[in-house]
Amino acid sequence: MNFSHDFQQDLATILAELGSCRPFAFNRFADGELAILEERDIPTADVWSAVNVSDKFRERLKAALTYRDKDYYVGIGCPCCNKDEWLRLMSLAGREPDDPQVTFSNVFVNENYEAARAAMLKAFPIFTPRCNLVNGDDSAVDEIVSSMSRTQDTVPMLLAAGPAGKIIIHEVWKRGLRRTIVDVGSLFDLDMTGCASRSYHDPNHPNRQKICQWSPKTIDNTLPSSI
Repeated sequence: MNFSHDFQQDLATILAELGSCRPFAFNRFADGELAILEERDIPTADVWSAVNVSDKFRERLKAALTYRDKDYYVGIGCPCCNKDEWLRLMSLAGREPDDPQVTFSNVFVNENYEAARAAMLKAFPIFTPRCNLVNGDDSAVDEIVSSMSRTQDTVPMLLAAGPAGKIIIHEVWKRGLRRTIVDVGSLFDLDMTGCASRSYHDPNHPNRQKICQWSPKTIDNTLPSSI
């Protein structure tokens, strides 16, 4: 799977890969994960705090961001929605803008929201924890990882577990489980909770028509040397 960095085409690439038999992991990192890594507090749409996390959690989150494997793909911020945060995340990840294993973290939302939701909602099982895994005991994350690592199921899984989900995907993948697992974030929040907490949940919001851009005309491809 190679990403072209075209917003709609990269969604089509992921959906096509989901329909194949080849296992892969797709892990997404955005403003919340960046805040945790930079030890900053930010308001979140969910019930976790970016500051109140363990050192172990932060280290594991960084490991998930920087992990490399031929079948491990990442979404990193969005250069047109927040160029500064995108640059910092790309630098932390050690990635270049033309990396074919990297695409938009928000590839499932904005103008892509309806197509992504319709393609995945009824086709694949969704795992979402019933408690806050970010600010709790790290053992809760470990229990999920251990449980998933023992499974023999090869059906693709969609994961909606916030920043903890990034750790779960990375840990499961590096332990050798070759099952497709995709971080879908808040894509199905409206379906599962009835709560329209994101702009793209509203069909009348301008973001529902927004096609995000990764082109050199939109961004400066010079990444900072350090953060």
